[in-house]
Amino acid sequence: MDVAADKRRLVIALAITGACAIIALGAGIGALAFDVAWLNWVFGAALLVGFAAQFWFMWRFLKARSAP
Repeated sequence: MDVAADKRRLVIALAITGACAIIALGAGIGALAFDVAWLNWVFGAALLVGFAAQFWFMWRFLKARSAP
């Protein structure tokens, strides 16, 4: 059990997820309020990357727990 590595992974995942949330919020507002169609792709990509960061964190956490 490596607490320092888990903490580092958590901070990385939270930073990526937070940045993606801010980007998705801005893209959603821009797409809806200002009718900028290409921001829909930015919104979708930010959501995808944010969920991928959460998946990566969970996968590495579980992989570290199952290692002998």
